[in-house]
Amino acid sequence: MPSDTPSTPSSLRRTFLASASTVGIGALAGCSTVDTLLGDGVEPPERQVPANWTPNPDDWPTEQYGFARTGHNPFASPPREEPSAVWTEDVSTLGGNFDNLIVAGGWVLADLSGTVVALDPETGEQGWRWSTRGNGGNLEYVMGRVYAGNGDGIVALDSFDGELVWSTRLGNFDVWDYDLVEREGWVFLFGPDEVRCLHADTGEVVDRLEREGLHRVATDGSVLYGGDRVFSALAVDDRRLERRWENDYLGYETTDSPVVDDGLVYRGEYRVFEDDDLPQSRLTVYDTNPEHGVQTVTVPFDQGLRTPAVADGTAYVATADVRTGTLRQDGVVAAVTHDGEVQWRFQPDADPRSPVVADGTVYTGPYRNLANSLVALDAETGEELWRRPVNERPELAVAGETLYVATDGEVRALRA
Repeated sequence: MPSDTPSTPSSLRRTFLASASTVGIGALAGCSTVDTLLGDGVEPPERQVPANWTPNPDDWPTEQYGFARTGHNPFASPPREEPSAVWTEDVSTLGGNFDNLIVAGGWVLADLSGTVVALDPETGEQGWRWSTRGNGGNLEYVMGRVYAGNGDGIVALDSFDGELVWSTRLGNFDVWDYDLVEREGWVFLFGPDEVRCLHADTGEVVDRLEREGLHRVATDGSVLYGGDRVFSALAVDDRRLERRWENDYLGYETTDSPVVDDGLVYRGEYRVFEDDDLPQSRLTVYDTNPEHGVQTVTVPFDQGLRTPAVADGTAYVATADVRTGTLRQDGVVAAVTHDGEVQWRFQPDADPRSPVVADGTVYTGPYRNLANSLVALDAETGEELWRRPVNERPELAVAGETLYVATDGEVRALRA
């Protein structure tokens, strides 16, 4: 496992777009433009996060566990039996709703629509906090650093004490809806309409590239996979992104982040136009051939798919009405093997949120603010192991022997 400390700088390549011998990401959209803000004068970053950086065993560093977005912590052993709350911390006085919950750097970190608060994982006592200018966006931890949205920008905080490392304003960039990937000196922000590349040491915007619909991105440390309607595989070479393959638009778009696991890419798709001959949504599995993205499996569903959790060749899918404001109660949780076999289906109380998985157990709860249950299921059979009421959509994180649950101004640590 890579060390959680910075490595020595590597050589700096000076271009973000490809040369004439390669295909850059700017060529993918046909009308993309690049604004190089620092150009060839930028100094090589000292902070170096390896491309194959993986979380520490005791961490849950992003909403879906890591850059691969698997929603699976292979090191955790959370409660399979009816748990009890070893601590409950009321943070409602900080205001706002929970946007993210992660566990990293020795803290349980919660983002409450503008305030990032650090809690002791053993006691729940509050440590440091950071107030942002508006919604925090996606909270992510990478090798000793916490990233959070900050009004019209992004901040990098030291995970130990919450001290500011740098703050960058991004103008009209949508900090509420982006995916972040840091590797080899650069922080890539994939937004709905553009990609920005930031210097990891200073936060300065090095490159800005307009590329609509690339903000849902996952990687296993090699190629990046993402896209709304047109799904692409992009190789990364320092600051340069090169197209490996692009999948034609077939009437579907990505509903949430894709997932990369063991040489396969899992993508939940939702039908854009009315067509009675096509299923409402589907789970599509791609191979990772460097020449093309072959759809190896397509499994239909009646409702939109949240980001699946993937463990040991099985995708755990939650379906919910993702396109309307109508709250429904006919969503399902299903286990689908990498070759398309549906092993089991579970009908919860309400449309479920994206599951998380650890130690043979699947956890999910309601997708929207509903008075329904947090449920634990056996990953192999779908059998219900336990449930407990929650009063809204829970944010979940799994680390060590604990399932952390954030709802309605409270964070709970559940253990068997």
